[in-house]
Amino acid sequence: MIKKTEKTFFKAPLKLITLMILIVAIVATIVLFLIIKGNRPTKAVPGTIKTINTQPNPNNSNSSKSNASKSSTATINPGKTSVVNTPTTDNSLAAPYGSFVSNHKPGQNGSNLTELSQCTTTPGATCYIKFTQNGVERTLPQQTVNSDGTTFWEWNINNAGLTGGQWTITAIASFNGQIKSTTDQLPLEVP
Repeated sequence: MIKKTEKTFFKAPLKLITLMILIVAIVATIVLFLIIKGNRPTKAVPGTIKTINTQPNPNNSNSSKSNASKSSTATINPGKTSVVNTPTTDNSLAAPYGSFVSNHKPGQNGSNLTELSQCTTTPGATCYIKFTQNGVERTLPQQTVNSDGTTFWEWNINNAGLTGGQWTITAIASFNGQIKSTTDQLPLEVP
């Protein structure tokens, strides 16, 4: 049988160990908070989706801009956030990269129709994202990337005027007379 003094002796180290674990958990939570706060998300920038209906011209890769026949706009909703990735930069324009659409199959398998698009390139450059299907283009408005080299758009498929089917996604960046583009390997599949 354990005497009362022996029970007290075992309780003291157990309380000390519990207190030390609690302190470590609090310190870890604070450190994690500070790390996350250092990568504070940037809010999406409100804007519009510009709609341009064009006829393709196989002899001219820039014909979609010169043959515009009809334009309209759709509102992009601001408010979502995303963590900013910091690119390395020099004096030349970096090819745009990032999550050009947050969901390549919106509305499928119960997913929502809101998209968050991101373009990362050289800080100070401008970027826009273009969606192309059968000679028809839709673009997110051109924006200047922030000091981390990133810009965001939050928008809804229903408000974008994208018809059903597959759309090619291309990000186009420009900086000091230089232009670079990157085409997403996956199409946007609109229901």
